[in-house]
Amino acid sequence: LKETGALAPEGRNGRIDMPLSKDELELAENCYGYGRWNAPYWFIGIEERMAPSENDDRSKRAAAFRKLNSDGLCDLHEFHKEIGEDRWLVELQFTWGKLLWLLKKYLDHDAGHASLLRYQHLELGRSTGDTCVVELSGLPADSSEAGKKLDRERFKDCKKQLNEIRTKRIEKLGRKIQEHEPKLVVFYGYGRTQGRYWKGIAKTELAYDGVVKAGKTTFVWSPHPNKRGRRKDEWEELGRKLKE
Repeated sequence: LKETGALAPEGRNGRIDMPLSKDELELAENCYGYGRWNAPYWFIGIEERMAPSENDDRSKRAAAFRKLNSDGLCDLHEFHKEIGEDRWLVELQFTWGKLLWLLKKYLDHDAGHASLLRYQHLELGRSTGDTCVVELSGLPADSSEAGKKLDRERFKDCKKQLNEIRTKRIEKLGRKIQEHEPKLVVFYGYGRTQGRYWKGIAKTELAYDGVVKAGKTTFVWSPHPNKRGRRKDEWEELGRKLKE
């Protein structure tokens, strides 16, 4: 780099800044998730996780997004086929399974394993299905410890840029909810501090681990199904509130 003069911009304390790659920037700005905006049921999380087999490489996801993108959304199954991750055709994903269990309680439908797996296969995030599955961040997170550490260091240099992108995403998600008025929106994350994002999207006050009705939409603010210490009876209590 020194010989060619192609030096990266120097950051704080002499560190070399590492801006987002073209693929990462495209995902961060434009990739919202799966399904269709006019679906009656929405799930909104913080960020998607990459499988360890992806080796912290987001290029496959960016290529799949460019191929399947429709106003920021893709068909969940077609997308995962493109990146070589098709096990969710036959295996119930834990996070999705818990969210679908809440949905089934809301609908007063059978919430058994077979019913959830069938719904995940036919409806969840499908371009013609009943559920829209979106994320606050379009950048999928590496699930390995080494990958998470690397991302923390790399994205530290892009904090201002990512904050600006997040603000725009909150505004777009809020507009989409106002436009389509889904029957149910479930926000889920790991902490109460994320509530400011959810309230910004919902444009109404929300109850942590609770249910709020605003206009035609029922909003649920739930701890993440994978949150450490989350008890089964707490999850079932939230399902009871939603059913009522």
